[in-house]
Amino acid sequence: MIRPTRCRPAHALHFPKSERTMTQKTFLLQVGAPKAGTTWLHSQLARHPRCDMGFMKEYHIWDALTLPTEADFRTNTRKAIDNARRAPWTMLQPRKAVHLYRMLRRNALYRNPERYFDYFAGLLDKRNVDLTADITPSYCGLSEETIARIRDGFQSRGITFKLIYLMRDPVERLWSEVRMHRQRPARDTRTLQQQQMPEIDHLRSRYDSPRFHLRGDYHRTLARLRALFDPSEIHVALFEELFTPETAHAIATYLNLAESAPDSEHRVNVTVKKLNLAEDLQRDIALCYRDAYTAAADWLGRERIAARWPSLSLLDPVPGVAA
Repeated sequence: MIRPTRCRPAHALHFPKSERTMTQKTFLLQVGAPKAGTTWLHSQLARHPRCDMGFMKEYHIWDALTLPTEADFRTNTRKAIDNARRAPWTMLQPRKAVHLYRMLRRNALYRNPERYFDYFAGLLDKRNVDLTADITPSYCGLSEETIARIRDGFQSRGITFKLIYLMRDPVERLWSEVRMHRQRPARDTRTLQQQQMPEIDHLRSRYDSPRFHLRGDYHRTLARLRALFDPSEIHVALFEELFTPETAHAIATYLNLAESAPDSEHRVNVTVKKLNLAEDLQRDIALCYRDAYTAAADWLGRERIAARWPSLSLLDPVPGVAA
């Protein structure tokens, strides 16, 4: 079986050697939100010489095991393995062989979740590896109990636990996620029908769905995090501020990593806007996610959110402003 090799992307920048030697082994849980810069963050960490991100970016273990809306990750993993067994000659194609390798490893973690902790602990046992991570955006829907289980699983092994949560203007995030879904191959009749809709109708039909609420209800995620951690123990940031030296410095400091200038020129999973959203649709979406705006303004400050999220002005009264 062909195993994937780690390689650095051509756009990667050089990290200067740090005069500070890290003394702690750290696991980072990145809990979303989708389309808020998680892939870019993964690419930045993956090229750091003291990080080993393992065999995937999005492991989809705890969401698939505990969230009904994400159970299809387990189903699709099983299907991939079964398809390979029925047609083993397809594994002569390197990309399919790599995909099968990842699905087999993921399936082993589904069967015994304790292996999850052992796997990442093994990565941290390597020489000169001080940080590893699971960056799965739909983890924003994990319960307090599940997040606590992950935290405790690593802390019981003497590994420092860190958590990062990225947020983006809800209107822009939802629209970006719909555009991403339209670019992917349809897996069922319902998805195909949605992709055949005009883009605006697709967005209008999806923004209030349970799956989108799981990813966009920032207030629920922040409430769970606040119940488990002191705000100083986790790092919450905005997509709109992500590609800056200031944010790179803040993340590097939080993770105790030697920093370098962020690669702001190379953005990943970018979806091109071909239309403008009518103000009434933007307002409908903003009203639907009013609690998310309120929670973000409470956590990071209303002025900061207002400056970065233009759709906040569509709400009346504006969250964080006394009526």
